[in-house]
Amino acid sequence: MGAPTSEKLFKNALGRGATTPIQLRIRHRIISSPQGSSGPGRIELMAMTSRFSHVRKKKKSRMEVKILSRKLIKPSIPNSQKNIKVSFIDQLAPTEYSGWIFYYPVAKNASDDDTTNIESSTRQNQLEKSLAETLTIFYPLAGRYSKDECLIECNSEGVVYLETRVAAQLARIVHGEPELLHLLVPEDEEVVSFGNGTAIPVLALQVNVFECGGIAISVQIFHAIGDGFTLAAFFDAWTKTSRGAVGEINRLSFELGSVIPARSAQEPKSTPRTKKVVTRRFVFDGESIKSLKARVGGTKTRVESVSALIWRALIGVSQAKHGYLRAYQLVQPTGLRRKIGLPESDNAFGNFFTLSTALFQPGQSKMELHDLAGLAGDAIRNTLASCKEAVLAGEEDFFRVVNKLFAEPGERSVDEEVDFYAITSLCRFPLYEADFGWGKPVWVSTYDKPREVANLFDTKCGMGIEAWVRLDEQDMLHFQQDEGIKAFSSQSIERCLPKFKPTD
Repeated sequence: MGAPTSEKLFKNALGRGATTPIQLRIRHRIISSPQGSSGPGRIELMAMTSRFSHVRKKKKSRMEVKILSRKLIKPSIPNSQKNIKVSFIDQLAPTEYSGWIFYYPVAKNASDDDTTNIESSTRQNQLEKSLAETLTIFYPLAGRYSKDECLIECNSEGVVYLETRVAAQLARIVHGEPELLHLLVPEDEEVVSFGNGTAIPVLALQVNVFECGGIAISVQIFHAIGDGFTLAAFFDAWTKTSRGAVGEINRLSFELGSVIPARSAQEPKSTPRTKKVVTRRFVFDGESIKSLKARVGGTKTRVESVSALIWRALIGVSQAKHGYLRAYQLVQPTGLRRKIGLPESDNAFGNFFTLSTALFQPGQSKMELHDLAGLAGDAIRNTLASCKEAVLAGEEDFFRVVNKLFAEPGERSVDEEVDFYAITSLCRFPLYEADFGWGKPVWVSTYDKPREVANLFDTKCGMGIEAWVRLDEQDMLHFQQDEGIKAFSSQSIERCLPKFKPTD
């Protein structure tokens, strides 16, 4: 009997529940069955690098970030698994590194420089060892992505791991200068240099130690092999391994590429990038969210309310720039796990999302917040309904619908009279639960990216939202002056974070 076709695998997935004993609910508390292995981490240090081999410095800033070492961290037990096939949604995902930064203050018992240095060294060793152990479970992340072959080579070559020393206090970054955050993240060219020609690393980490002993850990995944769900599941597993809770780790399924295999999919149409994109952080605290939701009315969520406010401000920016009201698309990446009746995807490694596009049309749509929030919510509901119906019809219909949803914003934007902007939400992802054993992060952030998109994060208290908005420099000047943005948000995060000591 021949090997089962992807269509048969797809149909089988519809006819049964998830085959793994563990089901990851990334938006809620994560619970799993006891599994795992441990062992000494195998660490490979690139011979051509040396301590203090590179210094990054922001212009007009005194903050220096010295790269102390560049390493490849390999699984503690070499992988003997097969290569992983990517899915057709992986093919449609952005081909860029994307991720977050987690900030941990100095340990409470560190009262002097010697204690701080010992504490930092202990943390570093703990991070490397637990990472190597975690990679035995998330072994594809230690491999290399080959676009030409449409697969992840599970060869245990290791994840890119940088250690740095930051000539600043952690409080300076957390409370004051978000434009410096890109210094805490590996540069794309540096990550790619650890590849082997046509295959590139899929995960990169940078551990930044501040003068006070605080640590900022940045984690980046190559988006073409995994989405936010995948990255959050890995980071959660790493923290659990570090604090000795290996039995609570959720193991993801690596079979999505067999259920919805890669093919000659239509890639999204690219849009030209503006010459200079700037990033600004807008903080909506709990009280502001409450007031905004009352203004929007109905039963709209805080994400829907903030998204509608940002969208309305963007429509206003476009009107000011062009002198008239234009059609404007709001693009919302929409997770599909547990929402469309494909159980095989519920706990799947990889990308499993699509795009929901809402359209504001002058003369047909109203600019009231309630109406814009309704358009955005309807777009998501219609997208999920279309995908659910397509899943029941079969793999080909599902491919056709998802491919069309990815292509829709670019096709409309061929008309120069139609603008679009993307807002992606990570609210309710348990990012602030990431405890390596020395406490939960005081802050979680994104960083500068050279394309226009907004990211929504929970504030630490869970009641507010941080909106990281990226726009053309001139457009940002107009956006910041929008009456709604000024009324409901602040660019300060002071009210949403615990107070730091001067030495933090």
